[in-house]
Parts: sequence; C-alpha cells; structure tokens
Amino acid sequence: MAEFIIEALGTLGHGIAKDKTGRPVYIPGTVPGERITATGEPPHLELDSILDPSPHRVDPPAPDLLETGIAPLQHMSLSAQRDWKRSEVERAFSKVGLKPAIHPTIGHEPQTRRRVVLTAWREGDAVQLGFRPQSSSERVAVEKCPILLPALEGAFESLRSLLATILQGRAEMRVHMTAAENGLDIAIETEASINEDMKAAMVRAFARSPFLRATANGELIAMREQPVVVFGGATVDLPPGAFLQAVKPAERAMVDLVTAHLAKSKRVVDLFSGLGTFAFPLSRKSKVHAVESDADAINALRYARREGGKAVTAEVRDLMELPLTASELASFDGICLDPPRAGAIEQIHEVAKTEVRRIAYVSCNPETQARDVAVLVKAGWTLGRITPIDQFVYSTHIESVALLEKKGAAKKRSIFR
Repeated sequence: MAEFIIEALGTLGHGIAKDKTGRPVYIPGTVPGERITATGEPPHLELDSILDPSPHRVDPPAPDLLETGIAPLQHMSLSAQRDWKRSEVERAFSKVGLKPAIHPTIGHEPQTRRRVVLTAWREGDAVQLGFRPQSSSERVAVEKCPILLPALEGAFESLRSLLATILQGRAEMRVHMTAAENGLDIAIETEASINEDMKAAMVRAFARSPFLRATANGELIAMREQPVVVFGGATVDLPPGAFLQAVKPAERAMVDLVTAHLAKSKRVVDLFSGLGTFAFPLSRKSKVHAVESDADAINALRYARREGGKAVTAEVRDLMELPLTASELASFDGICLDPPRAGAIEQIHEVAKTEVRRIAYVSCNPETQARDVAVLVKAGWTLGRITPIDQFVYSTHIESVALLEKKGAAKKRSIFR
C-alpha cells in the first residue's frame, strides 16, 4: 500500500498520480486533489482508502456501474465532470496547435438518456440485464441505472419476461431499448436460433408488455404501433436499433448551435445525416441534401411526414469509403457533419479544397474532431465557437460542436434562387 496525490484525470476517467520514481499511475474512483492510498501493480492500481477527499466527491448513485465504462464518474459532482470535459476538449485542440475559446459545457441532468444497449443472459431461472465492463468478459447485472429515463428503467421487468421466452442456456443477447416519442421500442440481437414456438411465446409476452415494437435480428416479432421520432417538425419512423442522439435536451442544444450557425446558408449538405436530426431543423431555412451510409435511416428520412420547410433530398453513400468530392460540394454554402468516433479525415480533405462558407462539426471524440478541424483551419477557415455538451452524464464520453467560417468565401447566387 502506498500514498498518492491525485493530480489529474485521464481520458478513461482514472485519477493520475506519480509514484516515487515520478512515473504515472492510474487509480479509478478518485478525484483530482485527493490524497489516497492504493495497492496493486503499477501503472494500474486499485483505490484502498481516501485520506483527504475532494470537495467534489459525492456518493455514487450506482456503485456497481463504476467499472463498466457506462458511468465511471459517479463519484464526482456534475460541475466537476463538466469542467473536466471542457478541459479535455481544450487539451485535444491544444495538441494540434489550436487554442480556441472553449465555452462552458452545456450540462444535463441524470435520468435523461432515452436509449441504451443492454446485455441479457441467464443465471439459473432468472434473466439478468446489465453491461459488460470495457475490455472484459465479465458482466455486471443492474437493477437501477441512474442515467436512464425512468420509463426505460421501469420497463426492465417487462423486458426480462419477454426475453425469458427466447433466452436459453448460456446464450447472450444484446438489447437496444429506445424511448421513442410515442413509447418504448426494443431490438434484440443474438447468435442463438429462435424457433417458431419461441416467437409465439414472445408474442404472448409482448401482449402483456408496455412495448410498442419488438424485433429480433431485424425480424419483426410484434408491434402495436410504429415507433416514431420528431426532428424539426418532421415525424420519422424509427428503424429497429437505429442511431439516435442519446439525450433529447442534448440533441436540442446541438441542433440550436448548428442551425444558428448555418441560418444564412441557402444550400446545406448534411454529412452522416442519420435519420435527419439536423437535416430537418436546417430545412426550415435552407435546402438540405442528407448523406448517410445506413439505407434504413435514409429510407425513413425520405418518407418522413413534414410540417413545412424547404426541400430535403437524400443519398445513401458510405462517406468513409466514398467521400463527396470537392466538385460535388461546390454547390453548397453550408456543411453540417456528425461523423462517428473515427472522425472523417478523408471527407475533410475534400471539404478543404472548397470555398464552402460555413461548417458546423458535431463530434463525440474531441481528438478526431481537433485533428479534422486543424486541416480546415490550415485551409483557410476560422474556428469560432466550440461548445462541449455533457450528453453522457457520469461517463467520460464528450460531445462537442465546433463552428467554422471562411470569411473570404465567394457567395453562391443563382443556383439558390
């Protein structure tokens, strides 16, 4: 056992201290400024005791989840978490030589997450629901989850009853549970076979459940009503297991930032558009072309029921393999992009060849966002506001919105009239 002073948090949320030789050690469950004791083999140690707790230490609402990667920062106050996330965005941009003004993190309360992916398995006769810790074969069962909307947490027992009809032996399932606008949707993924008797039993259990729809490996098992989501006055049918921003207030904050920045753009391309999270709000003032690799998402976007707005066209295209070229981008004066964690470096190199006036870059990875934005700054765009958003309360995941403008870009004229 040795004594340490926690100097900072690492990207995984573990406290960083130094041993007697000056080498860094990593201790989960700690807060910067604390004096603690820890045991184990460096560089990864286990917290033993807290000698001087931080004023930002709080009692975790669900201690079992601390090591799952879902909610490892529960022991820190929300204000401390948000300050740390802002500093992580600042650090990422500093690493690529950029020092923009980073706005305070927009925070949201716990129990607001509207989608979750659960692991399900059997222990004896009981069906367990929970999570897998990162890089581990272990599973952590949960009864209460402090990040989820109460409606999702309240449906755990119904979900167990439903899964009991098809979950056999040592089989394991992944369950996407989403709170749509009109109720709860579940999409099950499993490698185990589901025979017709199991499906019939599942349909009977579904009739007693609160769910709108249940699918298994993409096959519709039962539905009492089509789950829908709403973006900017457009009602979109939700495909099973589709990507959706996890927290609705966070989505609203991102949409507000993006639409305000691109409000003067007459024609906008929405790259990695998903179901139209940004496309439909942007269409209130701009013509929008949405591009996304998920054909189900684009199909849902195309058949959305709308209340006004300008034209929204859509295209199925894998932007990682086949980015829009500079010539294809030439007819747009605004770009919105929300790529996966890997960023969009190939697409960014094409954007960098254009004179597109305004860009709104939404990201869940400050490192790749900073890398991509640095390319654009070098190509002549000015980086303005960057706003971190604490969409994933208690986790180390960070959402941020970066807004860029090319001041000398030529204005588009006749094509938009």
